[in-house]
Amino acid sequence: MYTIISYQRSFYPIKAPSYPGISSENPFLCGQSPAESQTYQGQETYKRLLALVEANPKKGSPEYGMLALGTSDSRWTQNFHNSLLDEARQHLFTGPTGSVKSVQENAAKRVYFYSRVNNTFPDLFSPAEDEIVHEWFFSINRRALSVEPVDLLYALAFHKWPEGPYENQESGAGLLALLETTGLADPALSLRNRAYLDANQRGWEVRFRVTDDAAVYQPIWLDNAYFQSLYTGITPQINIQHSFEWLLLQALPDGTPLKYNHTESAYLDGIAYLGYELTGNNQFLWLAGRTVEYLESRGMYTSAQPGFEKGLDPVGHSPSQGSCLLYGDSGLPNQVGPLAPDKIVFRDGWSTDSMYLLLDLRFSGWHRYKATNAIALVYQNGPLVEEKLDGDIFTWLPTGRSLFRDKRVPRENLNGLVVARTSLSAVLYTLTGFLGPWSQDPPYYANIEQFSTGPFVDTSTSVISGWHGWTHQRTVSLYHGGPLVVIDKATGPAASPAALIWNIPEENSQIHGQRILIRSSANAAEMVLIPITGTIHTKDNNPGLQVQVKNTGKITLASIFLTGDWVGSQVKVEGKVIVVTGPGLIEIPIP
Repeated sequence: MYTIISYQRSFYPIKAPSYPGISSENPFLCGQSPAESQTYQGQETYKRLLALVEANPKKGSPEYGMLALGTSDSRWTQNFHNSLLDEARQHLFTGPTGSVKSVQENAAKRVYFYSRVNNTFPDLFSPAEDEIVHEWFFSINRRALSVEPVDLLYALAFHKWPEGPYENQESGAGLLALLETTGLADPALSLRNRAYLDANQRGWEVRFRVTDDAAVYQPIWLDNAYFQSLYTGITPQINIQHSFEWLLLQALPDGTPLKYNHTESAYLDGIAYLGYELTGNNQFLWLAGRTVEYLESRGMYTSAQPGFEKGLDPVGHSPSQGSCLLYGDSGLPNQVGPLAPDKIVFRDGWSTDSMYLLLDLRFSGWHRYKATNAIALVYQNGPLVEEKLDGDIFTWLPTGRSLFRDKRVPRENLNGLVVARTSLSAVLYTLTGFLGPWSQDPPYYANIEQFSTGPFVDTSTSVISGWHGWTHQRTVSLYHGGPLVVIDKATGPAASPAALIWNIPEENSQIHGQRILIRSSANAAEMVLIPITGTIHTKDNNPGLQVQVKNTGKITLASIFLTGDWVGSQVKVEGKVIVVTGPGLIEIPIP
């Protein structure tokens, strides 16, 4: 019993570090940044969004449904008709799900678009065809309320008796809510559907973001929060606004889909457009336009987005938020945890070539990874540093457990401190060499010692402590129009090995002493390492490069990122100050 209780309590602590000025009403603390002059027209962006859906080579009935509603073109209405009937006759999403129940989200999109298309084109399906589709949805409803073996795993972790609906990203609640709202639920199961929904009020009623720590999950959660709001009629505007801001404030300035803790990226085109539809904040419309522009420029495509059927007239204007400290809802899908530190975003503007850094502050939740005080991404015209998120799939494990994500991503694949294994873990590694030399259990949260923004420099200091005797203080400073500087100071037991790790994805990175030329093209970028204590080691990262600065007992490292006119700047240590001499002169105190 003690082991079970410990397991259930292992996902997040009941208390989290606070920070002055952060509250549930104001979970984000942001500076200001110059707005971009680029604007995006709502109607034009919608047409371009539809064109990206049309370009999708894997279109299913949701894509055809969105195209049918957006264009009223008989070609797309007929394709939707044929595709949905084909899926119904195949009985998709009605069989055992094995170890992955996320198909409930896919099923919900079929319910949504069938309801909307049928209301808009009431003669599209014959009565006999409607009956086929309705029986299919009844079967989906029955499967959603069927308890499967994987539900026992969730029940143990979530301390909740299994009922069938998929808890993660609230996909089960979203599906049942839509079935009830549209009148497409199995009449024999409607009371059970409603009982579940009434007992499990979630979505925007209780939080503003998914508790899973991966960018790709927030748009899924937002769809399900929207579906639940259609059922309840409850639309708490403050949580709705924060839920889309959560994506906006982390968004890359050039529209690149954001990725961390998952091999898939968060595409923000459709979900940002929905954000404008629900809030009227034209910054979300701008983000949709910027993302569409990026996808078009790369010959990419997108998928269907529920929530809007026509284009909107207004104009999207650039955000003006600068660097931000972001707190978020913690807990599990069925448990509300405390507001907790989550990310710090450094940005030097919203132009496509602006400098950007994303610092992770936590190791908590169900889909979580070992990223406390680790930098997920340094970006300027492409990634300069990023997590290494490719790894082996364990084919002998069930699908949901085999993917390279969450706790399977080793700490050394991230960009932060690693410390030596201890106790039994160290003995097993010494005897077998299994799982590597580094510990994989960082603290739940980093404490924020300071976060400030200003006209010249934005800076933060975050600390993790008590990690097998180690304390890691990380200070990030973004000099506007100048360098990005990361200063790390780690101290621990005198004989204990540790390292600070950087993963550089560029295949053609070149090492010249303490300088690493990351890119030598027109978008040149370099990184200068100043190890005050510790020694530099490098190894091939296939592709890319991993840099480790190692020592025992103490590591102090300054990492300076130089882009644009600052590439080639002189960097030297003078006493307790690092001096960077380039287009200007910057003096950086060593903590």
